[in-house]
Amino acid sequence: MPTRQPNPADGSADDAWWNDVLRQALEDIGAAQQRYPDLFPQGISKVELQFEAKPNLHVKMLVEGPQGSQAATTTGLEPDDQAQHFESILQPASLLTSASPAEGKSTNQAKLKAAKTLEGAAKLFEPACKGEVSSYANNCAHYLSDALIDAGFSDLSSAHACVTHRCGTPDCTSGGKRPTRAKDMRCWFLEKDGSPVSSVQRGTGFYAVYQERQSDGQGHVVILDSGTWKFYGTGWYEAGQAAPNDWKHEYFQW
Repeated sequence: MPTRQPNPADGSADDAWWNDVLRQALEDIGAAQQRYPDLFPQGISKVELQFEAKPNLHVKMLVEGPQGSQAATTTGLEPDDQAQHFESILQPASLLTSASPAEGKSTNQAKLKAAKTLEGAAKLFEPACKGEVSSYANNCAHYLSDALIDAGFSDLSSAHACVTHRCGTPDCTSGGKRPTRAKDMRCWFLEKDGSPVSSVQRGTGFYAVYQERQSDGQGHVVILDSGTWKFYGTGWYEAGQAAPNDWKHEYFQW
């Protein structure tokens, strides 16, 4: 966090404060690249700053790579603000083909069984965290982890070696502290099923799916009901397409 505070009376900041903000943001980029070296394998082509004045002054940095991938890191002014550190990679529109599952609707969820299972999580999935809509750029892991926790997978709600970031203010006000990163969820999936497969047959049950775009390493998580060929999550990205939409899949089942 920046070491200097804005003027408490009017929220203004001097040049030295802005220098602190920019230096911290650049340090955030460096830390994120070290932790996730596949985020921008072809380098960074654009950096954009956005300023939000209310309720507290915040500086949001959008970073874009040559393939159009984006990540955001927020540097706030209060010591307890949580920096996003690149977990919010902008989610693109779904990439669907004739082979893709359809999005599951509430009418489909009503037919699912409540239990501590992937089916139970699919039944509870909603595009929200504890009923609150988040302002993160990408909420695939955020909302899916919320459904999994609500279904009974309580280990995700406590300290876990796989989880490197949880939701918090100002982007999520639910207080849920849910995991927000797709790669973290993949780590957790691997603990449940250490032998994922790259494709599945219809009618073989429910799967937790990790999808990754090979051109820039962007990850996505979703639940698949192979029986009805429906997905539950914030989107679906069909595998086997040409770059830059070269997604691959890993299917986990337990």
